Amino acid sequence: MALSLNIDGFTTSMSSMLAEIANGIPDIIQIIALDAKALIRNRIQEKGLNAEEQELDGYSPGYKKKKEKAGKYRGFTDMTLTGDMWRKTETISAEQRGHKYVVTVGGKDQLSENKIEWNSEHYGDILEVSSKEEQLLEQTMDDEIQKIIDQNGFGQ
Repeated sequence: MALSLNIDGFTTSMSSMLAEIANGIPDIIQIIALDAKALIRNRIQEKGLNAEEQELDGYSPGYKKKKEKAGKYRGFTDMTLTGDMWRKTETISAEQRGHKYVVTVGGKDQLSENKIEWNSEHYGDILEVSSKEEQLLEQTMDDEIQKIIDQNGFGQ
């Protein structure tokens, strides 16, 4: 018995799917950037932890009193008095550099950028993701690519 296989259709479908993945990466990167901001913000605001999952140093005595007086001190450094810094933190750029995508997150105006810079000088890079957060973001990337694979009929 002779068996004849034509892989042209498969090759065309696979090429189409790979192109769809490549074209979808910028959107996926934006999803990851938004998720990263949310994870960082939650870790700092709800737990007062840095990217190493260690408690952030306390506020200066004067600033702590200011937060207490405003009813905003929660027993740890949460970098939130008005919430302006976090509201005005966003994706500044997302670009491809060789085989990597680099996302820059920062303040969308000078005041929020100044707050991020000041806090980073005093507490370490406040926009750095923890290793746990990085794993979650990698999983998001995998999940989003898997969606494209599944939509093209190559999924499980």
